[in-house]
This record gives sequence, structure tokens and C-alpha cells, in this order.
Amino acid sequence: MKRTLIALISVVLSSCPAHADSCPVEQYTNELSRIRAQDVNAVVKAANELIKISADRDDPCRDQLMHEFRSYYRAALSAYEKKSRVGGWEYPAADSDRLEFEQTIASAGWSLRESEGIYCLGEKPGWFEERFNTILTRPFKRYVRIRAEEIHHGFARDAGLLISWEQLRERIATWEQFLRTYPDFVEKSEIRDLLDVYVRVFLTGMDNARIHNFNSKKLNPDVKAAYEMFIRENRDSAYYKLVREYYAMLKSKQFNVPDDIAEYVKKQGGEALFDAQPPAY
Repeated sequence: MKRTLIALISVVLSSCPAHADSCPVEQYTNELSRIRAQDVNAVVKAANELIKISADRDDPCRDQLMHEFRSYYRAALSAYEKKSRVGGWEYPAADSDRLEFEQTIASAGWSLRESEGIYCLGEKPGWFEERFNTILTRPFKRYVRIRAEEIHHGFARDAGLLISWEQLRERIATWEQFLRTYPDFVEKSEIRDLLDVYVRVFLTGMDNARIHNFNSKKLNPDVKAAYEMFIRENRDSAYYKLVREYYAMLKSKQFNVPDDIAEYVKKQGGEALFDAQPPAY
């Protein structure tokens, strides 16, 4: 009986993924360090290596390897942005020049973006899911789909909001739900950074998208409606108490937004996003 049990355990162990306990993160990061980050082709090479090295790995390992690639991807984007000097281009650039440049960077999953008459590089929406469809885990696939949708619609330009206040509320709710579903997701710190920006804008707006009318100081009706929807629909939010008490304060003032609103939010543990360049997406 004892020999039979040992044999059974051996069979079970042998049926597990061969690499479940040996995730080659260090091997992959070492390989990334040898690839020049300023070259578009280097990102293609790093992506190909990621697909190759992720084969037959378990989901936690794949997520960690993808996390390492995304870090490399962002560093390469920043390096190439400086190398190409797109920030110094004359604005607006000729359509032919833009098209040629976009075709050059497309294979690396980058796209050309603009804000306040200045060009910059950004993530190409949908590229991650298309490029890594065979190795993305369920949470990572959900993550890149949400981000692709956000990038497609944008977030801010010239310190003004590109989406509605209700859509901003939905973004907060979506990411909070994601973190409840996948609390140990490898990119959770990046999601929390996004949430921090979204909540700050939701509460106080930004330089060219204030929550109130510039002349009357009255709370914008769309903002008021978004707050009320949040209080009704998002009771499980980590920000529920903050938004509810914030709304009650504004209601007590007949929805006249006080001049020291940034100070009020700061006392509640938040922070305004004035006099700062908000992310484009």
C-alpha cells in the first residue's frame, strides 16, 4: 500500500508543468539588460524572447515575466522618445512625416501623441493583447483590454478632461472591482497610481476642467450627478466615505464650491491635481 501511494504521488507530480517551480525571471531580465533599449527592433526582440520563454510556464510566472517586459517597454519608450527628439518637432508636423514615423514605431507597440502642441510617444492601444494573445493570463488579458479602451478614449489634453464625469466614475469603479477580483495582480501598483489620479480629478477637477462653473462657483450639474451615482452605486468603494462626506459638505453650502476646496480635500487625505500636467491617458 505504501509503495502504491508513493507511485501515485510520483505520477501526480510528473503531470504538473515542468517549469512550475522554476520561473526564469532572472534569466529574462539578464537578457533584457543586454538588449539596447533605444532601438525599436530591440523591443521586438524582447517581445519575441518573452513569448519563447513563457511557453509551458504557469500563470504566476507568465504574469511576472510580462511585468518585467512592461517595465522594459516603458524604459525603451522613454529612451527612444529622447533619441528621436519628437518633443522638439515643429507643430504641426507634416502628415507624411507623421505617417512614416508611426510606421517605424508601430512594431514596438508605440504611437505618436500630442498635447499642448508638443509630440510625445505613448502605448499603442490593443498592441499588448494582439502581440501576446497566446501567453496572456486571464487577469492580464482583462487588464490590457481595460487599458486599451482607456488609451483609445484618452483622459486629458491641455489640462482638460476628454471623458465625461460619469465615465470617470466608471473608471474608478472598474479598477476597484479589478483589484477586488485580482488582489495580488502583478501590476496592482500601476492600477493604484491610476486610481489616485482618477479620484483626485473626480473630487477637484483639473486646471481646465473644474468641478464648478468658473463664474458662479456652482457645482457642475454633470459632476453633481456623477457624485450622486457614486453614492448610490459604489458603496463598496474604498473612497465611498470620502465622496459621501464631500458631497454632504457641498450640499450644506448649496453646492457652491469653496475657494479652498483643495485644502479641504487635503485634510481628508486626498490631493488636488491643479498646477500639474495630468496624464494624457
